[in-house]
Amino acid sequence: MTLMVGLPGSGKSSWVVENTGDAVIVCPDDVRSHIFGHTFHGEAEGFVWAFCKAMTRMLLAQRKNVIFDCTAITRTHRNDILSLAMQEDAATRIIWIDTPLKMCLYRRRDGEKKIPESVILRMHERFEKPVKSEAVEVIRVKNKRSKT
Repeated sequence: MTLMVGLPGSGKSSWVVENTGDAVIVCPDDVRSHIFGHTFHGEAEGFVWAFCKAMTRMLLAQRKNVIFDCTAITRTHRNDILSLAMQEDAATRIIWIDTPLKMCLYRRRDGEKKIPESVILRMHERFEKPVKSEAVEVIRVKNKRSKT
């Protein structure tokens, strides 16, 4: 199981598209978009996360390769997701897309995935860098691509 880590606008979903291979992607943003028509719905967060975890559990039980695409900014949140893989005896990998804050803010200021700057700044303040002890493999991808 691969867990994506990074701020909104860091390029996690772009990395996933370029590197999916045979993996099944589980993405809370996609679940929200399909059900509610947008990528955040506060009242439904419990349902969205329960659904994503149940789907991940079922896929891992079938020995599927799963990419969990979310921000996962804290160790507690990452542990909660990675524990699903550990319960199924699946290998774990973290891909941390490390993108400059200014670039993340620029990418999320407009468009369908618009996120208020204050939200991204708050997430940046809370962000805990992934460490090697969290997964079998931790890979840091420094993203210095253009703003678009």
